[in-house]
Parts: sequence; C-alpha cells; structure tokens
Amino acid sequence: MKTVIIGGDAAGMSSAAKLRRLNKTAEIRVYEKGSYLSYSSCGLPYSAAYEDRSIDRLIQRTPADFEASEIYPKLRHEVLKVNPGDKTVLVKNLDTGDEFFDTYDNLLIATGARPVIPEIPGIGLENVLRLKTIDDGIKLKSVLPGVNSVLIAGGGYIGVEVAETLASV
Repeated sequence: MKTVIIGGDAAGMSSAAKLRRLNKTAEIRVYEKGSYLSYSSCGLPYSAAYEDRSIDRLIQRTPADFEASEIYPKLRHEVLKVNPGDKTVLVKNLDTGDEFFDTYDNLLIATGARPVIPEIPGIGLENVLRLKTIDDGIKLKSVLPGVNSVLIAGGGYIGVEVAETLASV
C-alpha cells in the first residue's frame, strides 16, 4: 500500500508518523512545497522578533529523522494536479523545474489554509510580508532590525502574537 501525503507540516507529518505506527510496511511519500517540514509555526513570531532565537529551534524532526522511519519526504516539491481516476499526482520539483507523475493507493491532502491577502495598492512591495512558513520567518527576521514601525493586517493567532512580541522587543 502506497500513501502520498501533500503537505509536510503538522497534519501531514503527524499523519505519516501515525500511519507508520499502524502499518510497518506501508510506502509513505510526502510532498512539501516549502523548504522545511514538521515545525512549530506558533513559534514563528518569537523566533523572527528575537535575534537570539534561532528559527532552526522550531523544527521538530528533520527529513533524515523521517527517512529513518521509512517515511520519505520530498521538500520543494509542489503537487500541481491530482488525478483521482488513475490515482496519480503531477509533481514539480521546484529546484529543477522537472515534472513527473507519482502513483498512490491512498492520498491525504494536508496543505493547511491559505492566508487571505487583500488586493490593495502596495501589497507587492518589498517590505510587505506574510508569516506562515519558516521561509517567511527567515525573511521577516532579516528585515526587522532597524524597523521603527509595523502594520499588522490580520488578527488571527499569528498576527496577535506578532503584535504582542514586537511590542515587547
């Protein structure tokens, strides 16, 4: 039995680990569009705001940790299309641009939510950032030194934590 999981954050990797515990022989492949998997997104505001807090501390398990459990994550691989009729996914390697099909018996889509980004003038400017992934946190951390004011659009838990953290720095 082969399971393909789309999304390598909390839901996807927790599901992969649970499947491994339930079925020692299952083939498990995870496609993650980003550069990291299995990290604590709740800590992003704090790691970005404080210079002494490494973003790397947010990573719970590395790809090698998962591979040791025979769970095979593919970072920077985006699933472009799901074909349920023939049980295939079209995958793009974001580093090489190569596209290929992979097959599955079971499919789990664990990509999480997409942030709502309003179409307002200036939304594409260099210092208009979002904070959802570790890559976003790294970029935020790189621009924060020397910033005197910040506007936070969004009152979800990440937005509130960013506001609280930046107010205390």
